[in-house]
Amino acid sequence: MTTPTSGAEVDEGYVGPASLVTTDNREIAVQVHLSGHFEPVAGTYQWTGRVDPDPGVTALVEEGEREVVLRTYQHRASALLGEANPWGGFRITGRGQPPFSVPEAEVDTGR
Repeated sequence: MTTPTSGAEVDEGYVGPASLVTTDNREIAVQVHLSGHFEPVAGTYQWTGRVDPDPGVTALVEEGEREVVLRTYQHRASALLGEANPWGGFRITGRGQPPFSVPEAEVDTGR
């Protein structure tokens, strides 16, 4: 499977290239698979996904760096790197504006 250079929009998500930016402004080019949804109880948009295996990301996590900014060609968002998966990638999560476009919801006012 080839990855598009500009990324691909998926239903409420994104698959493609991105950059992880650390608190000391190091930048690592990565591939991500993201999705999200509005969580009505919390009142926020929650998104999650995975970062494909990358030695730079592994080094970040081993250094204890978990808080990053994830940037795609669409948006940027604060994120938290989670646990490694069995294939060497890492879980990534965030709340609020995701690093991908989200369709606007229509509100039914009953009128």
